[in-house]
Amino acid sequence: GARDVAGAVGYLRDHVAEYGGDPSQIFVAGISTGALHAATYVFRPELLPAGSARAAGAILVSGPYTFDFDAAGRGELAYFGEDRARWPEMVVTGNVTRTDIPVLMTTAEWDNARYTKAYAELFHELAVEHGVVPRYLQSLGHNHSSQLLSVGTADRSVSGTIVDFIERTAHSR
Repeated sequence: GARDVAGAVGYLRDHVAEYGGDPSQIFVAGISTGALHAATYVFRPELLPAGSARAAGAILVSGPYTFDFDAAGRGELAYFGEDRARWPEMVVTGNVTRTDIPVLMTTAEWDNARYTKAYAELFHELAVEHGVVPRYLQSLGHNHSSQLLSVGTADRSVSGTIVDFIERTAHSR
């Protein structure tokens, strides 16, 4: 997934100027497993092809950055494969090697506990072990899916924070 994100950012870097965009201001965003892919791209560059394009920032919405490996089900087997000994090296948490891309992380008030626990573990690792504190939003009144579904509606509680993060990050460079 992270390689796909890197490919998309590379394509945009190479072509966005043709449409009036700024190749130095490409942000990645993902929700749920998409947030895992974006986080892997942001925090684990050693997994990417050499010379992969760098994003200006990332918006990570309720991602499963790690898993309870003891309670893993078919979904985790399909995603990580049968070799459970390799699973801990395949997640983001515990494996962060890059922290210089600005990040906005969100969870929803009514997210499943596995997402808030995964968020808390990654946030702790970033803050305590790396001295980096990402911007954070707990989306009150939202569940796992409604954060994304609120974008483009009168409810600007999520989209307003995302736009503010992008504007502040773009202006600070």
